[in-house]
Formats: sequence, structure tokens, C-alpha cells
Amino acid sequence: MAVRMAVAVGAPMKPRRDLSAGELETLHQSLSRMLDKIGLETQPRVALRVLELAQSTDNRVQDWADAVKTDWSLTGRLLKLANSAFYAQRAPVTKVERALVLLGTERTKAICLGFYLSRAATPDGVRDLTRRIWGQSVYRASLASALAKTSCPGLVGEAFVVGLMLDCAVPLMARLLGDDYVRLHNACDSPAALFASEFDNLEFTHTDVAATLVRRWKLPIMLARPIVWHHAAPPVRHNGDSVASLHRIAHFAGSIRLGDDCTPQLPATQPSDSTRIFDLSPGDLRGVVAAASIEYQATLEMFSHLGDRLEDLDAVGGTVCLQLAELMDAQIERALRAETRGGAERLHVAGYSIEVEPGNSGEVIAFIAGAKGERLLSCSVRPENETAESIRRKLGLEEAADTDMRQLMRVIQAMAA
Repeated sequence: MAVRMAVAVGAPMKPRRDLSAGELETLHQSLSRMLDKIGLETQPRVALRVLELAQSTDNRVQDWADAVKTDWSLTGRLLKLANSAFYAQRAPVTKVERALVLLGTERTKAICLGFYLSRAATPDGVRDLTRRIWGQSVYRASLASALAKTSCPGLVGEAFVVGLMLDCAVPLMARLLGDDYVRLHNACDSPAALFASEFDNLEFTHTDVAATLVRRWKLPIMLARPIVWHHAAPPVRHNGDSVASLHRIAHFAGSIRLGDDCTPQLPATQPSDSTRIFDLSPGDLRGVVAAASIEYQATLEMFSHLGDRLEDLDAVGGTVCLQLAELMDAQIERALRAETRGGAERLHVAGYSIEVEPGNSGEVIAFIAGAKGERLLSCSVRPENETAESIRRKLGLEEAADTDMRQLMRVIQAMAA
């Protein structure tokens, strides 16, 4: 395909295939500045789900994780924050669920709402491509997760993140290059053909943009390398390290042809590749694909009730502003009320430090605090509607003794009185 698209990145246009290592570093720096200008948007269905969760006081960390982990932009931002020096984790945070436990529901709510509020306007053609790629990315994440369950069960969460991120830069390519890139993308019949066309004809590829993103997000090497290298064939044999395992999964999940409905279109050569890379028979591969399809459908079902609200998405920006303001006001009000009541009540349950303080209108807020006193996980409760068992589930205290839970319940009831 004889296509040439140039973007002003400071030097005469060269195809990506002709760039030296030094020129590649300069290109990535230029791409980072360009991404600053266009912003990173989150998907409409995810944005609406975040709004829905923010308006409810009765949801769990898992509810946020189920929504956030389907969006590449929110996933990258939350992992970056969880891996920052502020949280001082001994090992890199590579799973969305772990990141959300560290951040806590209130901080997660503020980050998600603020991120949605800052999303940039997108032209119609690019918006359609973005929505299609998002659906395909959710499927690739489901497929990567299913492959990990068979080949490296300890990396299922990481595999989902990697699978989700494989095409995260494709919509940004369309934002940077416009309708010409949309036409180029639509003319390619497979992910490999798209990458080859970009490499031969454009100044940069979507993997260059992805490399810039993972650097900005400071993703751990375990996640970053498989995302950026997924078009490079992995070694047939390796020593079983995490990066190599995820690279194999990323290469396979990223090479699958997907239809407009995000269903896989497996060519005849794919089963032999799976046998070589994963030691899967064609029958086993069909089982993995079936499991991925089930997870994909279950994930999309979470957003199905939001379909009729998509047309009004652009009108809810004011609601987001109001939500952020209310969130900040509520936090200040709780702090003042805790001070007048002598501060939060503290007790230890199942090895955790629990803090309880008054909330709004008869509510009580229970927090799990970290080793440094930082609040990690919270739930809002009305004592008259709760039992010790329901609070146990909301705070994830399954291992707590019944006597400890009864004591926690008494403290909550006293706080509400």
C-alpha cells in the first residue's frame, strides 16, 4: 500500500523502518509531547459506569476493578499511581485489583471522575474506530487471561492487563494522523498487516506510541515489554520467566483476527502456532477461545444496561463536575465531624488496622489502614441495615474471628448513635 503520512516531529519524514536507534529515541520524546496536546480519553461505556459507581455509596473495590480494568487509559494511570514512591511497594504493582486496594475507593473515585472529565473531544470517524478497538481489546484481554490460566496461572491478572493494552495506541494513531490513518487501518485485514503497513509507510507505528505510553505510565517491565514487543515473534523455548511468558501470550492474543463483532477469526495456521508456543492441541485451543468468549460476554454484560444512555454522554460533563465537588465536600465534612467527635475509633481485626468515623446522615465509614496509617479500603454503612457478616464481606475480612467482627459492629453502632 503506497501511503505516506507525515507528522511534524522535528525532522524530515522517514519511514519507521529507516530510523536509527538515536532517531527512535528522539521520535519517542516527540510523541510524548504530542500526546500531551491531544489528551487520553476513556471509553463512553466505562465513563458512564464510573459515574454510576460514584453515585452509589454501596459498592466494593471489585466493582471498581471490574469497570476500570476494561479501559486502557484508566488502567495505565492507576497502575502508575500505585507504583509511585508515595506507596513504597517492595514489588511492582501489576494487577488492577491490587492497585485499587492500595488507592482506596475514595481516591479511585476522584481519579476516575477527574480522568473522565479531562477527556478530549474526538472526531466522529476516530470515535467509531476507538469504540471498535475498545471492544476488540476487551476480547484480547479475555483471551490473554484464558491462555494464562493454561500456561502460567500465576499471571492471569497481568495477562489481562497486557491483552487490554495491545492495541491501546491504535485510536491515538488516528487522533494524530486523522482520517488517512483510519482508512489505512480499515484496509488491513489483520494486526500483522497493519503493523507492517505502518512500519513501511509511516514515521512511527502504534507500538512506538504504546512504548511512549508505557514509559509515561511507568509500567513495570513485566507488563511493558510484552505490550511493546507483541508483534515480534517470541522464542519457542524460554526459561519460564514472567516477561517471556507474557510475551508469548501477547504475541498470540495480539495476532488473532477479530471481526467487527469482536469474534475471533482463526486462520488454519493459528492452531499449529498455539501447539508450538503453548503446547495446546487444536481441541485445547478451541476450549481456550470458548472460555475467552464467555469472559468477554460476561464483561460486556456489565455495561449492557448503559447502552441507552450513550447518546447523552456528552451532556453529563456537568454531572461529573458536581460529583467531584460533592466528593471533596463530603471528605471535608467527614474530617470536621471526626474532629468534633474526638477523631476516628481504631481497632485491630484479622491483622488489619480498622478506623471508623461518622459519615453523612447516619452513615458510618469504616476504613482499612495501611502500615503507615494511609487509608486503603473503605465502605459506607448504615448500622440498621448491616450485620457483622455483611460488613465482613464489604471490607474483605473473611478471615476475621466472629468476636472481632461483633466488636467492630458495636463500634459502628456506637459511632452512629
